[in-house]
Amino acid sequence: MRISRILRAGLVALALACATLSSDESAPLVDCSMTGAKLEYDHDHLVRMQQDSNGDGRIDRIFSYEGGQLRWVQLDTDFDGVPDYEVQFSPGSVPVSWTRAAAPADTAAPLEHAPRELARILPSLQPPPAEDCLTRREVSDYLSELRIRMYSRWRPSGAGQAELRFSLASSGEVTSACLVSTNDRSFGAAAIHALFGSSPFGQMPAPVACIADHPLVGNFAAN
Repeated sequence: MRISRILRAGLVALALACATLSSDESAPLVDCSMTGAKLEYDHDHLVRMQQDSNGDGRIDRIFSYEGGQLRWVQLDTDFDGVPDYEVQFSPGSVPVSWTRAAAPADTAAPLEHAPRELARILPSLQPPPAEDCLTRREVSDYLSELRIRMYSRWRPSGAGQAELRFSLASSGEVTSACLVSTNDRSFGAAAIHALFGSSPFGQMPAPVACIADHPLVGNFAAN
């Protein structure tokens, strides 16, 4: 069986959010896309969108629109059915601040102070890596070791392909992962479980820490 291994970094579009999973094989598979979202319109204008991102039957993301522009998002980060955070957006649908759902509106904080559990579920809050980050030999070596460890645990039952989006902490722990695309959901789920099961990948040395908390995208295929 030949397995191709390609990793690349990329900024994540605003609505393409990831959810944290454990390495438990029974954990629900989370899609990066907004497939299955419930849309609400007022005179042909989108005003509200709700999504169950982890397939547990409960809404965990609520997007509110005004004049066709995204204005705020409520997020249930621990999937208990109750929103934990609200992110506010400028008229250009750019995230500008956040607050805890139970806190007064005047306690909104700047995005650079967003807690990890919020930033990793809405990856658009994660800034891009430095321009020279991915060209560093140390980064290439670290990601190569990640691939080796992941593939040592992954035993695909057949041919397939999957594109994953994930983030790593500076400790090497996988903090989020979701499925961008696949031709077989069981194949995609196996790739995600192998990634989590191989974590952590070791403390990042200083030259590699530039990729910590930034979205990474990996294409995985088996023939």
